[in-house]
Amino acid sequence: MDAREARAGDLRLVGYLVPDRDASVDPVEVRTYVRDRLPEYTVPSALVVLDAFPLVPNGKLCRHRLPTPDFTAVAVRPPRTPGEQTLCALFAEVLRRPEVGIDDDFFDLGGSPELAVELARRARAELSTDVRPALLSRAPTVAGLAQLLGVGRPVRPPLGPKRWRSKVKIGGHAIAPCEVAATLMATPGVKQAVVAVREDRPGDRKLVGYLVPADDSTLSLADVRGYLTGQLPDHMVPSAFVFLDTVPLNEKGTLDRPALPAPDHHLSAADSLPTARTPGEELLCGLFAEVLDLPEVEVDQDFFELGGNSLLAIRLTNRIRAAFGVTMEVKEVFEDPTVAALARRLGDETLLRPPARGTSAGEPGGRH
Repeated sequence: MDAREARAGDLRLVGYLVPDRDASVDPVEVRTYVRDRLPEYTVPSALVVLDAFPLVPNGKLCRHRLPTPDFTAVAVRPPRTPGEQTLCALFAEVLRRPEVGIDDDFFDLGGSPELAVELARRARAELSTDVRPALLSRAPTVAGLAQLLGVGRPVRPPLGPKRWRSKVKIGGHAIAPCEVAATLMATPGVKQAVVAVREDRPGDRKLVGYLVPADDSTLSLADVRGYLTGQLPDHMVPSAFVFLDTVPLNEKGTLDRPALPAPDHHLSAADSLPTARTPGEELLCGLFAEVLDLPEVEVDQDFFELGGNSLLAIRLTNRIRAAFGVTMEVKEVFEDPTVAALARRLGDETLLRPPARGTSAGEPGGRH
């Protein structure tokens, strides 16, 4: 073992080893073995494999001839716990890198005090635990920070790379849930927030926002959706929101994702909502129901609260154009997401016009 400067004033522990004859040594496996058995601060920042140790004439180790490692070329080691998985994604997103391993140093990868503040803000929102920028000075790697926060105990088997990428694909768009969570956390009146990707129906992935309102807050879904729509692209706005009294935590005090409830896209039978008042509204209700794959939709139910997303909004817009022979943009569905609101936008003249030939609630424009 030796100490080397990665940069001025930054001493790092370096391990040098010589393999047994005919043996192959993987530095990543060695680091994994050492890290699982020693405290994080005693684990070498880099390992160098040598054919033989450099010696002085009397046979002792010549330390100044030991090569200086490339600290930025440490092999990427994937996360071992959900906490490390989340932090890897956050590091990659903030540093604008395709991936980050648990041994990568935040500052070696281009991190700055300003980015450390941004990382801490997003980590607070995603992990629902106290993360301060100063912690990165003590533990600048994912593994070190996870251990400091109590979310880094190794588990097996390791998570595959596809599980800890910083972005997920929903509706044809690459979305970073941690970025959405950070924006949701900044919403006025929100105390805590979590964003999750759910697939409650096979093949139907949705972004769901979970939030705990601040004390004495009168926050509404319209307030939340209105704020996010002004801050994020439409495809990054969650298709459903769930208000919670508290964010569920596991025994370690970190977010318990399996305990997050599924959003209720359907109102109970006890809820009384206005029904369609005109044939035009009735047709719109049918279009909403078909696109959302629901048995029925009432005039005051919100398209996105019922499970709609940007892709389904495009389908709905296309069917409304075909059914009523009008020009409509997708943004109009985001601005007026209920049948009643869209009906007012279309106007009585359009709604009273006979539907296009071959159009029905189940066959807008004669097409499925």
